[in-house]
Amino acid sequence: MSSMPPSNQEEPRTRNPRYIPPREDHCPIEKLPPEVLVCIFELGTRGEENAEDWEVEEDDGDEEYEDVDEEDDLSLDMLIPGSFTLGKTNGADNTKEAAKAAVAGKTRNLPFQVRMSHVCRRWRELALQMPTLWTTLDFRERRPWQKSQEWLTRSKQSPLDIIIDRSLVNSSSDDDDDDGTGFSDVAAKEAQADLGFILNLITPHVSRWHTFELTVDMYDDMVLALKRLEQCPAHPGAPSLQSLALYVHEDYDDFESGSFDYSEQKKLFLPFGGHAPRLEKVELWGVHLDWTLLIPTSERSLLSLNFPPSVTTNLTELELAYHTKDVRPSYVDFVNIIRSSPKLISLKLADSGPAPRRKGSPEQPLFLPNLRHLSLGYFEEDYAISLLRLLYTPTLTSIALDFDEGDYTELVKELVGKMRLPDLLPGYFNVPTPQRQIFEDQTRLTNVTDLKLGGLPCAEASAYLFYSTCRNLKRLHLNTRFLPQTFFSVLTDDHHGLHLTSDMRISELVGVVGSRETPLCKQLEALTVTGVSGRDLVKFVKTRKMLGAPILELNVDKEDHMDYEEEAFDWLIRHVKSLNFVEFSDDEDDVVILDSDEEQEWEFDGEEMDDEDEENWNVHLHHNDVGGGEDYWVDGEDEYEAEDENENTGDDGSFE
Repeated sequence: MSSMPPSNQEEPRTRNPRYIPPREDHCPIEKLPPEVLVCIFELGTRGEENAEDWEVEEDDGDEEYEDVDEEDDLSLDMLIPGSFTLGKTNGADNTKEAAKAAVAGKTRNLPFQVRMSHVCRRWRELALQMPTLWTTLDFRERRPWQKSQEWLTRSKQSPLDIIIDRSLVNSSSDDDDDDGTGFSDVAAKEAQADLGFILNLITPHVSRWHTFELTVDMYDDMVLALKRLEQCPAHPGAPSLQSLALYVHEDYDDFESGSFDYSEQKKLFLPFGGHAPRLEKVELWGVHLDWTLLIPTSERSLLSLNFPPSVTTNLTELELAYHTKDVRPSYVDFVNIIRSSPKLISLKLADSGPAPRRKGSPEQPLFLPNLRHLSLGYFEEDYAISLLRLLYTPTLTSIALDFDEGDYTELVKELVGKMRLPDLLPGYFNVPTPQRQIFEDQTRLTNVTDLKLGGLPCAEASAYLFYSTCRNLKRLHLNTRFLPQTFFSVLTDDHHGLHLTSDMRISELVGVVGSRETPLCKQLEALTVTGVSGRDLVKFVKTRKMLGAPILELNVDKEDHMDYEEEAFDWLIRHVKSLNFVEFSDDEDDVVILDSDEEQEWEFDGEEMDDEDEENWNVHLHHNDVGGGEDYWVDGEDEYEAEDENENTGDDGSFE
């Protein structure tokens, strides 16, 4: 029996049709020196962690996955340089191919550094020797958290970023709901036991913490965490901690009563033995602690309203939210926190802040030379005004306001009024009298470029007064559902020759109309808006361009877009350089640009319409005059180019 002649074609080592065998069994990428691979691994890991559009899978990361060290557990293609793919293998008709397909499909959802460590033996050895790739711990996998424990070991002595979200863990079915809170006793106890186990894993490494963020639904869980943090010895404390964020999302029925619902949990815990000298960012939602943590250790025994601290902190961002009045920082503590934080860039206060000052205590404005962003929300008007008067902020460029009930007309007057200079200023701020006058003439809105109004109930004419001082405003965010409509409509009115001052009565501004030359906020480039119809947005964009102040970016609430006329929306696509659908929430940083498959269809390409487009363009605008109600059609020409602008945009035109 004759033997078969040898084949001239080598048997492929993989069934992947996209695989091209490298010459001499070496891929070009293997020639990269380890220093370059280290840089690639580091950039890829950080880029994935910091990506704004990065979203967790629906299972919230609880799906188990293997990150093995044994070579036997690596698939065949993982060990062949250049042959590993992250997609599913087509045509898997046997156990081996099915296993490889499962590995590839599972690997697709793995973190970047894990995927890189699964490519080949050389890359794995290199990745495991890089502690900085394994420093972000989220504990999203199921108990016993083998992945997180392994990463903790691999991180060696590198600083740790710990982000724990237990807010979804406590959710249970309605059948298990014992007390109407949505959580069963069994689920709550299990969740607390799990949190205790996690804290046992990470607290021995507190000296390496760089970031610590904890989110829970039940305050009992936060108390457990605070007790553990208080048990950390002051030496070394948390010497590397730069960011501390603690959030409780539990709803309190008696929150508006002004007292903390759980009297036995009012204790002010002092985490890390009071030693966290490098703190730069602190966010506390519904969580109170010993507020002296935010004051230099050497200054805590000398707290005073009369003498500024001699030692300062590194604090740059501070956010306090949702604290009942009986657990808020005292007036003395708050003043000393602010005085100790000359580097503060962002201050956010929502239903939280200093307790009222005691009678007779001096009320000197606190000088914040570097504060760029100020956010205030959910205060009574008198309290909000007192807060503004407490802060001297000459470098403020961003303001966010969110108030839902009451009348805040006096607050508007305070915002546009001149700030009071502190009597005691740092030496470098002692300037000659002529220059000092410049600072004394500043309002809080003088240098503001970014403004968010989530809610501001006030007199309709307040909008004129407000915008007249926002001469540098470039980006505006309006929730018109909780604002007088004039905060939108006045931006398309003209006020040439009208000079508004804080001394003018609001009533004097009603009905004032200037010429058609200079609009308010002439530098405005971007508008984010909710609660405005498509017809009104078309009018807004047209009029702003006609007045020489065109809008370059428009972010529209996706809920509003559902009600837009198709023609109006098509027109906005063509005439606004950047048009985005956005999603709104209750959080301040609430604008999320939606990643839609239709994005390319409505993103403006940067080109003006040609003549053919102009001829075919139709916009259907619904006129809402009291005596009319008829539909107005604007056909053919672009009204920006109309020969008679007054005819097309006058009182009898379709834009009114």
